[in-house]
Amino acid sequence: MEHKELIYEITNELPQVTLANIVDIKPPYVHFKRKANEYILYYVISGEMYITQGDHNYVLKEHEFIILDPAFVHVGYKSSVAKFCYIHFTGTLKKLGTELPADFAGISISGYHSVNARECHVNVLSLAEDVIRSVRKDASLSKSMAAASLYKLLLVLAMDMQYGIRLQSIDVKGKIRDVIPQIVTYLDTRYSEDITGASLEAEFNFHFDYMNRQFSKWTGFTIFNYLTHVRITQASQLLSTGYYSTKEVAAMTGFKDVSYFSKVFKKETGTTPGKWV
Repeated sequence: MEHKELIYEITNELPQVTLANIVDIKPPYVHFKRKANEYILYYVISGEMYITQGDHNYVLKEHEFIILDPAFVHVGYKSSVAKFCYIHFTGTLKKLGTELPADFAGISISGYHSVNARECHVNVLSLAEDVIRSVRKDASLSKSMAAASLYKLLLVLAMDMQYGIRLQSIDVKGKIRDVIPQIVTYLDTRYSEDITGASLEAEFNFHFDYMNRQFSKWTGFTIFNYLTHVRITQASQLLSTGYYSTKEVAAMTGFKDVSYFSKVFKKETGTTPGKWV
């Protein structure tokens, strides 16, 4: 009988985090048997974990997560070497069953999933560390910060799941399918450089027009529209600090001409860099 994962709605209620940490396990450790009274999120950073929830055995690999449900007993069934994050929490999730209702219009997340996008893994780790730092502090504001970071973490995972569903339906085949995520990462991290069609051809060994068509199918953006979005997003964050002039931000985000930067910034945000708060 095929196993179907539980699906949860992420409601507008913020979670209450009770415990969080990142730990390393190694043989002979095997997870103890328990039935918790709260949700527990496990996210594997490296290695593998072997855990049973209810009557289903899971092998949790790198970049995979599971939401352990308080309705079920969970227990380890094999020792392993792994580094993982755990977060205990209540609230936020509403169990929907194993299939989404036909009229469902909210945000859903599966009880078990492997992240698709590299940037999702980076974001999850960063947010998990925020949760851990905040939950260790004995202050009401810190507890609120932990709740907000976990809520955002759950949304990041839910968005990645939707991204994975979309990937399955995209008509992009061959080697370029593996290259497009590399292009996305390249643009996300090297936006400050002078990026041209020729430089992308040299970097990825595909004709630019072909890359651009396939990239558009995959992301819904042309390559340079996506690059502009990344640059303006970074520029708005830099301007918000109040530390940099418009000229400095333009240079830091790959714009050679300040006037052109201001024009693009206003088109993307609706206001000028000088008025951005």
